[in-house]
Amino acid sequence: MKKMLAMLLAMMACALPALGEEAQPTQAPEAAEATEQAFTPTDSNILVACFSATGNTWPLAEYAADYLNADLFRIEPEVPYTEEDLNYNDDNCRANQEMNDENARPALAATVENMDQYDTVIIGFPKMEQGYICV
Repeated sequence: MKKMLAMLLAMMACALPALGEEAQPTQAPEAAEATEQAFTPTDSNILVACFSATGNTWPLAEYAADYLNADLFRIEPEVPYTEEDLNYNDDNCRANQEMNDENARPALAATVENMDQYDTVIIGFPKMEQGYICV
């Protein structure tokens, strides 16, 4: 299992440059929400949880969940982000304020109620215009 995770992380590291500054979301966050299924846990003991405000990190999470036969959970804020909230060129936009505030803990739209069933949790999140996956 450790070798499989190491291989997966190595493959994802190779894919990260494709998600750099040139990357654009394939659809608006609101459209992505509408097309994604609600979280439905299976009997898997692996969870891939991903926060992807613009959609750039989400494909990595989907790939990881598919490869590992893991459950996939989309981390979303209770108050969805608008385009204005995600204007990283504006130091006062919501995203920049939250990233720069160590105490920021926006409420979540949903949580994983059955966390005890997971032996491994992989978390995907955006950082500096690239997606990251952590185990």
